[in-house]
Amino acid sequence: MNKRFQGCSLGLLVASFLAAGCGEGAADHPAPRGVSALERIDEVITAAAELLPDAQLFEISGSTVEARTFGGLCTNWSYRFYSAENHKLLTVTLSRDGLITPSEPEQPSADFFMTPLGLDSVNDSSAVLNLLSESAETDFFEGVEPLSESYHLGGTSSSWSVSLTGDNGAGFSTLTAVVSLEGEVLELREGEL
Repeated sequence: MNKRFQGCSLGLLVASFLAAGCGEGAADHPAPRGVSALERIDEVITAAAELLPDAQLFEISGSTVEARTFGGLCTNWSYRFYSAENHKLLTVTLSRDGLITPSEPEQPSADFFMTPLGLDSVNDSSAVLNLLSESAETDFFEGVEPLSESYHLGGTSSSWSVSLTGDNGAGFSTLTAVVSLEGEVLELREGEL
């Protein structure tokens, strides 16, 4: 039986990871390459500044569910900005087709708080993944076929949160990690689905 078909029968959670890879014709349409979190950051910042000139970046999130390799590259990124002058939030998305799209500015909640991300001190998602793959604390990357990866930085944390899922031939392996802006692996957990 096809490994991807077996994966689809394991349940909705795993099926969501494989949705793009299950079904007829999936092999005819290779997954897009994806980009790292900061690869197109200048264009994202320009798009935010066109709507809110004083907008400050405070959160980055990215994901892909059809990873070719684990490389810190995602097909979908979301960047959140805050304008103190206008007291507005703005989300700029970078989609799998490469389009950069800002949302309509919106009012934050009354208890909204953010800390701006200083990009000069932020490791790119690809560098974070390299730190994890070179870590002596895990053998997760050996013999695992990539399925999904997601990254989050900012919001209430000043560290990267990383979640990876792969097919190990007998099931699905997961790796979750927290990596500081200085490049220190603060937390690392492996599991099975």
